[in-house]
Amino acid sequence: MTRLSLRSLAAALALLLAAAARSQADPVNWQYNATPGATNVFSDNAGDTTSRVIFSNEGEVQRTDNTFITAANLSTESNQAVGSKAVFTNRAFSFTVAFRDGWDLVNPNGLATQILTFHGTVSGTLWDHGSRLTYTLSDPTQQITVGNHTYTLDFDTTGRIPGPHDNSRQGSISGDVSVQGVDNGGGGGTPHDSPEPGTAVLAGFGLLGLAGVGYRRLTATR
Repeated sequence: MTRLSLRSLAAALALLLAAAARSQADPVNWQYNATPGATNVFSDNAGDTTSRVIFSNEGEVQRTDNTFITAANLSTESNQAVGSKAVFTNRAFSFTVAFRDGWDLVNPNGLATQILTFHGTVSGTLWDHGSRLTYTLSDPTQQITVGNHTYTLDFDTTGRIPGPHDNSRQGSISGDVSVQGVDNGGGGGTPHDSPEPGTAVLAGFGLLGLAGVGYRRLTATR
């Protein structure tokens, strides 16, 4: 191995390490807005306008990289006594999650935006001092591409809804968002698929060491 080729290898490794460092340093900024299809889901009894599950959202929320999000906060209300519990039988609900590629709370609609719609049902019983309500999602995992990234949103299929006596501890429908770069033919992957900087540095030193050993052996035989 000549001195020139050794220098070329060192330069290539330096570029590789710099690229890995840049990949680690550049986070993926995105934001979302989850909106319920209806604010209230009422019981089976059409005459009972009090017993309900209340859906509320948090507006535009900014996030970075892979994280958990809250799509809906859940609370309940009922004036039914324990002897006449309100019954919910597969009461339908829906909500949307708008994903925006980038950050802009002033003009969020100016960002690249795509919307996912989720559907579910509420079942169980509810009364003034208790709840045996659960929600079930029929399409808990969905994926969408927005701008330069693909977002995968994964919710638990079922969850509990708290009773009206405990509304200080609201329930929620929360999910896990995974962000992945779009592969346009030049490679893709998650924002942190590149080797950790420490790993890349060790690998670089190892290759440089092997190159140095080869160079010394070559010069020793001349």
